[in-house]
Amino acid sequence: MRCFVSVDLPPELSGRIREFQEELVSTGADLNAVDPMTVHLTLKFLGEVDEGTASEVEEGLKRAAENVEAFGAEFRGTGVFPSRDYVRVVWVGAEGEGFVELASRVEDEMAGLGFEREGRKFVPHATVARMRSGRARDRVLDVVDSYGGRFGEMEVEELRLKRSVLTPEGPEYSDLAVVPL
Repeated sequence: MRCFVSVDLPPELSGRIREFQEELVSTGADLNAVDPMTVHLTLKFLGEVDEGTASEVEEGLKRAAENVEAFGAEFRGTGVFPSRDYVRVVWVGAEGEGFVELASRVEDEMAGLGFEREGRKFVPHATVARMRSGRARDRVLDVVDSYGGRFGEMEVEELRLKRSVLTPEGPEYSDLAVVPL
């Protein structure tokens, strides 16, 4: 099963995210907006995980969360990956020192279970849209550049091990484990 480790955003942030997505869609770009109610911050993408390994992952997440206090986070600013010349992902930024520490702890625990370490520096963000082509890229960038405001805040109190099933209508997520901080 396809799995990842995340922090889910609260429903209160979905309205502002939806407004941003509507502006992105209005550009005529070839993009898929993420359902605002399922937007999350991925700490670690694991890929294919068998059921036996999933229980080991849960135990690793419990170790990663040990002695980590819940922390406040703010969602503000927008950007794109991998670059402005080749936009594949549009995101909302996340600020909160705890994200970097938590991602590092998760990375260490998952590496101990045999998962490959991420080669890129962790940048806390929530993906809100994926570009399928470069059509209207400049208009998307104009929206991204004009949307530097605040989306909201939350208290980060748990990690989630999520299963992702890809469907023609978009990914469907389900929780395999919820680990409190």
